[in-house]
Amino acid sequence: TDCSRFYCVSRDLNKYFKDIHPDAYEDRLTKCHGYISEADEAVCGEVAECYLNAGAFYEDYVENGHIIEGGLTEESGDTRGGIITLLFALFFVSIGFAGMMKMVKGLLMH
Repeated sequence: TDCSRFYCVSRDLNKYFKDIHPDAYEDRLTKCHGYISEADEAVCGEVAECYLNAGAFYEDYVENGHIIEGGLTEESGDTRGGIITLLFALFFVSIGFAGMMKMVKGLLMH
């Protein structure tokens, strides 16, 4: 770990990091405490957490992270999986709409 660079992460962003990938948050983020001087760590102050590798975490899990992490379309990737899911949704909405129209027609014709 490169201890010459560190990142001050606000409480809000820190919460989002934890929400994005809880396992990686615990395993991959390295807190500054014990790796850099207390004076450097104090730069972040009380309102932010100090991490050595927050930039790499952001790049791996935010910029290059996958949105679809399970299910039927996982193997298709994010773009194709999103398109496939959208087509499924449109298909089922169309069937539901057609069924609803048939029901309304039946109610009005009798």
